[in-house]
Amino acid sequence: MVRWPREYGMWLLVGVLTVLLGLLAMLQYRWTGEIGRAEAARQQHRLERSARRFAQELRQEVSQVGIAFRPDFRGRSGDVRTDKLDHLARWEQTRHAELVSRMVVVTRPPSGELLVEAADLGGDTLVAIPLPAGLERVRQQLEDAGPSPSSRGFRWDWMLPRPLAVVVPIVRPHRRERGRFRPEDLRLSGATVLELNLDYLTSELLPQLAEVHFGPLDQGDYAVAVLRREDGAIVYSSDPTLRPDELEQGDVRMGLLSHQGWSFGPGSPGRYERGPRPAGGPLSPGGPPPRGLPDRKGEPGERGRPSGGEGDSSPWILVVRHHGGSLAEAVEGVRRRNLGVGLGILLLLGTAAVVLAVGAQRARRLARQQLEFVAGVTHEINTPLAAIRSAGQNLADGVVSDTQQVRRYGDLIQKEGGRLTALVAQVLDFAGIESGSR
Repeated sequence: MVRWPREYGMWLLVGVLTVLLGLLAMLQYRWTGEIGRAEAARQQHRLERSARRFAQELRQEVSQVGIAFRPDFRGRSGDVRTDKLDHLARWEQTRHAELVSRMVVVTRPPSGELLVEAADLGGDTLVAIPLPAGLERVRQQLEDAGPSPSSRGFRWDWMLPRPLAVVVPIVRPHRRERGRFRPEDLRLSGATVLELNLDYLTSELLPQLAEVHFGPLDQGDYAVAVLRREDGAIVYSSDPTLRPDELEQGDVRMGLLSHQGWSFGPGSPGRYERGPRPAGGPLSPGGPPPRGLPDRKGEPGERGRPSGGEGDSSPWILVVRHHGGSLAEAVEGVRRRNLGVGLGILLLLGTAAVVLAVGAQRARRLARQQLEFVAGVTHEINTPLAAIRSAGQNLADGVVSDTQQVRRYGDLIQKEGGRLTALVAQVLDFAGIESGSR
């Protein structure tokens, strides 16, 4: 039976441990990659959900403006100007009253040019003004719709990009029959343009929503910015150091306040929808007249609030960007650090195993040398001891009686004793060298 030397067994064990550590390193690299991808997907999903909630809540807050100034078919006054001033006075009592900076009422008399009047927040009168820049779209839509939307049908954008404003058409019933309205009973008489206060949006509303949905802005991991779609200018940014070119790519990009609109006509009069719809259908048969904006189809929402997908018609773009550059880079950085720590621990374990194996082999070699040294010293000591014992035995037995012989035996004993003393001194010197103290 072949017996392997012990050092071969030790190095075989070290080799097996090295293979196992390499396998663990490979598995750790694979597992950390899977965990990193799963974590990136989870955080991306959470970030997109927060962005959707941010967009939805901003849309709800802004849509409250349209709801507050929506057509009121049961108004106490038959005068459009009086009703709109009453709407403005009621709006001033709401919690986001500063969201509206000015109300512009565009009415179309039966004959003549459009009448444009404006009232600032807190005002109690409408003052005639020229048609402001940016409201050409409203004038064009009034001309395209004609006096009777029920007969022709039209779609009305509820948001203007510049100036950022909410547009609410002024629709009046021409006549009613037993408390009901038919499509041909509606008449388009103008539009109410509610210009939003950008200072209030950027200093109050947007920071509040960003902190609610993305955490503390000064301690969070993300920078939140709102860009204007038409030129990419920064409307709001939680990080003032960010440049527009750094926001071209973000972890989340989502449109805000899309140009969804009111649609009036035989197909869906008084409805709020994403785009034009074909004609053909009654106006809420047997029910009350439309009082606001209906829910978004297929998605939960509060009645009377515009809520829908944000598309290319959105005047603003929400950009959420990780402070580390991107969410994927941040997760990859954490993965690399964790992988480095894990591989470092495995490398340390492998190095420790090699060091222990080398130390064990050196200790075994030293033990063998010590045994050989002890065997050699023992052999060297036995020679003078044998001579001393033999001379002493002869003297004790009286074998030697001559004075000269006795003296020679004494010299032998002294010589061998000195030799023995020298061997003992050498052993003590060696022990002192090994222990580090003589």
